[in-house]
Amino acid sequence: MTNITLRTLRIPGYLLSLFVLLIGFITYFIFNETLAANLLAVGAIGIVILDSLHDKRIFYLTLFPVYVLVGQLISLLLVEHGWILIELGGIKSYPIGSILFLALTIILFHFIISLTVKISIFKFDRTCIDKLSGNSFIYYLPIFYLCLVYIPVFIYGSALSVTNGNRVVYNQIISPVFLYLFQIKQFILPIAGLYLLKNKKIFTIYLFAILLWNILIGEKATGIWQSLYPMLLPYVLINYDKIKTKNILIVLGFCIVFITSSIVINYIFIEKSGATFIFDRISMQGQLWWYYFNEHVLLAKTPHELSEEFSSEYSGLLNLMYHSMPAHLFNSYIERGVVLTSGFPAIFLFYFGQYWLLPTLLSPFLFGLVVYFFSRSLYSGSILSLLISSKLFFSFTVFFARGDIATFLDYKLFIYLLIIIILQYLPRVKV
Repeated sequence: MTNITLRTLRIPGYLLSLFVLLIGFITYFIFNETLAANLLAVGAIGIVILDSLHDKRIFYLTLFPVYVLVGQLISLLLVEHGWILIELGGIKSYPIGSILFLALTIILFHFIISLTVKISIFKFDRTCIDKLSGNSFIYYLPIFYLCLVYIPVFIYGSALSVTNGNRVVYNQIISPVFLYLFQIKQFILPIAGLYLLKNKKIFTIYLFAILLWNILIGEKATGIWQSLYPMLLPYVLINYDKIKTKNILIVLGFCIVFITSSIVINYIFIEKSGATFIFDRISMQGQLWWYYFNEHVLLAKTPHELSEEFSSEYSGLLNLMYHSMPAHLFNSYIERGVVLTSGFPAIFLFYFGQYWLLPTLLSPFLFGLVVYFFSRSLYSGSILSLLISSKLFFSFTVFFARGDIATFLDYKLFIYLLIIIILQYLPRVKV
């Protein structure tokens, strides 16, 4: 495992970002310059992200939670300054600089998650790759899975033709047996990513086959991203020192263009929702943080007061959306089966009130534990451990993306965790 030094953690980068953010706070609270302060907050986050490029493993492993948080930050910036000019009836405007506090949260969160990730990752060498390459069974699973998930498309047709691209309605049409196949992709896709280490041609074919499958079943931005992200993970962990910054930025640029195109094509040309729905959703990405920070934290409400005031028939992320969104917008989301990818860390604001920062900054330590199990499984070449640790890793990425506490506290998650601990540390019998 990797030794940690102040140099490897790039403390100066974090200090510089905090200094820029401090100027932002001074600009806002002393000089009342909102736009300049918020742009400084965005700049501080940019420094942290660019600074993490020195170690591609840290950059990649922190990319998913940072992607979610930065999306909220940009949403707040656009809405607060009227750069998205749409009617969001029922949404309140606050004078307090929520963007600055969210930026501070992102910097602290990024530092802790970088620390835990750096400690948790095993150092790989060519022996590990040869060990994986010699285990042929591990490469049959992704091919077998790809064949299975395409069967419903041939039997029922694609979501594009059957339900005009609506994923939720499509899922209600197909058999539950096939639907379960869609839900276990988190077990398989990291293993499919091993093709990039063994045969790049096969990996490229598999990658486009998975992307096409996501489109055919009606997946959009987050679903596509959740397929791409785990497939590239093993390669980044093993070959991180050979990856050029230019190449990783090109891949990210391609992903951004591809995902943006999928959103526009699905909502405007397939589902006929129009551009307004897209802009509504962009605007709402930061609203969960904005609303609950101002209504909960600044008013110093206790968790008991919050549970009484914001009770409803919904739970988790849907409950957050129900109380913070206009009724017509929430109902349109429910009809489409759409949820916001911005429930973290708003979910902790909702459940813990003014104490929200503690669980927010503790969650990276649990994520580091999952990274440890995943990298250890990759290091040892254990198929079963790699499958289960992939599931654990995926559960955390979903939690960071949606903030849905039910996903995080699902009893199956703890069963998986128990199994992998047994697999990792059970004494091996020599034959």
